[in-house]
This record gives sequence, C-alpha cells and structure tokens, in this order.
Amino acid sequence: MHHSEGSLDSGESLPVTFPSDLMKLTEYPPALLTKWELEFLQGCISFPTWMLYHRFLKVPNRVRGGDLKHYVGRQVLLFGIRVTSKITITKDKKELRVSIDLVF
Repeated sequence: MHHSEGSLDSGESLPVTFPSDLMKLTEYPPALLTKWELEFLQGCISFPTWMLYHRFLKVPNRVRGGDLKHYVGRQVLLFGIRVTSKITITKDKKELRVSIDLVF
C-alpha cells in the first residue's frame, strides 16, 4: 500500500516499539507508597485514609457518626475525613467555609 509521508490509510496503524526495560516494574513497599501519596498528593489514593487509623477505630465505646444524635450535650471524640469544602461569601460580605465531612 502506498501513501504519502505523514499520513495513514484507514485501518493502518504505526508500528510502535518500546524500550525493553519499559515493562520492568519495581514493586515498592506499601509504607513507601503511602509516604509518597501523603507527601506528593496530600492524601491516600490507593486505599481510604481511615485505614491508617484502623486499630484506633476499634476502641471500645466508640460512637459512630450515625449515632451522634444520641449524644447531644455530651463530649465525644470524632474521627472523620473532609471530603470537600469551599469558601462562600455571606450576604453580610463575610467569608463562610462550607464543608462536607464523613464522620466514622
């Protein structure tokens, strides 16, 4: 098949070659991957952040987020993750941060 330089006929593909070492992957220890995610991405992406605190979340008498209504007026310790937040301006021209948090 003949075609001019810089074009392909329909259905043709360019031959692609990869360096032989491109497919050699290094398996890094989970602790190092976690450190990189926290340092460079400011959070975990390969697993949920709360898993870092899994053993602390197993304490007896822990109050789950859905049960907080039963603890009004009492002091409880909460653990949660900020999902998103934004700053908005009120009608009085004051800044107000609106956040959505998951409480465990």
